[in-house]
Amino acid sequence: DDMTPTSLVQEIAAGVQQLWLVLDDKDEFVAFCLTQVSNVDATGKKVVTLTNMAGDLGLDCADDMCRVIEQWAWDQGAHMTAAIGSRAWGRRLKSQGYDEFAVIFRKPRPDTIGDKT
Repeated sequence: DDMTPTSLVQEIAAGVQQLWLVLDDKDEFVAFCLTQVSNVDATGKKVVTLTNMAGDLGLDCADDMCRVIEQWAWDQGAHMTAAIGSRAWGRRLKSQGYDEFAVIFRKPRPDTIGDKT
């Protein structure tokens, strides 16, 4: 509900998010993820956040993907990596050394439930 394919393409093209493609041993597409680089206003520290991951093998390749993104983040001068995802993602990320930092609760306005606009 928070994004559309068009909005994702626009953010990637504008450099707001980075697109990572996951290929298998035969160079076939199996998953993708998106990251976003930001700076914490209070400290000025750079954070690379994994914002989305999807595909047939998303969780199966999560460990390798985290290692690649983390190395890229360190190369960019990031002080931290973070991830936004589901509880299933959380279980996988904990095995990679990530700790739960916050939980987001959402409640739609009653007259907009099911509204796709």
